[in-house]
Amino acid sequence: VALRTRGGVAVLRRGKPQPERPPLLAPLQGAQVHAILRMRDGALWFGTAQGAFRLWQGRLQRYDAQAGLTDPRVRILYQTRDGRLLLGTAQGLYAWQDGTLQPLGRQTGLPDGVGVTALLELGDGSLVLGGDQQLWLYAQRRWHELAQSHGLPSNVPTHLAEIGDDLWVAGTQGIYRLPLRELRR
Repeated sequence: VALRTRGGVAVLRRGKPQPERPPLLAPLQGAQVHAILRMRDGALWFGTAQGAFRLWQGRLQRYDAQAGLTDPRVRILYQTRDGRLLLGTAQGLYAWQDGTLQPLGRQTGLPDGVGVTALLELGDGSLVLGGDQQLWLYAQRRWHELAQSHGLPSNVPTHLAEIGDDLWVAGTQGIYRLPLRELRR
């Protein structure tokens, strides 16, 4: 089990009373770890305040500003049903493609610099992104803003869940639900 901490990554092995810090993960020492994701291909990703790290076949590689991130603070790691890796950062949404990070959404309605705090792929394949006290829905090849001006409560979304016919949004100011049929209109 990999443990995320404010001071790097530790590994808790079955039957051992104390977590270990393997030398391979030494570059993560002192990093604030926000997310850990095991991809279907077996790669292990870490989202940190110093960028994203990919552990694959015994090699740890870092992805930060030199790899294309405007801001290296990776908050969210999310694998879509079709296998794409999405990274939500303090300054936008990115996709990992062929070893590089590509910004997403800038040409399709998502403002530059959105601080991503939550991400979810709905059952119909649409994406919902939470950030900067708002929600955005990616449908029909465009991002659509769902903001307070549209009747949503003021809230910084921290978790999104599709339950039945509703989108549930948990955040710093509480929980609310949105009927999916209304989102799709």
